[in-house]
Amino acid sequence: MTTANNNEIPKPEGYYSDNGHGQPTHLLSRSGKWIATPKGYRIREDGLPSHKYLRVDGELRWVETPSTEEIESWVYDSVCETPEGDPIEPDNPRSWLFILGLI
Repeated sequence: MTTANNNEIPKPEGYYSDNGHGQPTHLLSRSGKWIATPKGYRIREDGLPSHKYLRVDGELRWVETPSTEEIESWVYDSVCETPEGDPIEPDNPRSWLFILGLI
């Protein structure tokens, strides 16, 4: 096993720095655990990740992030969705705009 930068946390078996989309096959969580990225994980042209690792319906999992068009419509409508698909005010911590750091 190799180690991650200066953190000295061993990289997991099967770790690669490029998954074919310019991103690593695993990301280090805030709790110091490695999480395998989903197939196709990438940073989109708009600068946002294609997926986020979130607690949805009580379970931690990878969720595909909304498109730029969806985000724009939420900004103009003043209503946003949660990862579960519920309509909510954009400044609510459960909204996609909040989760993505756009508010």
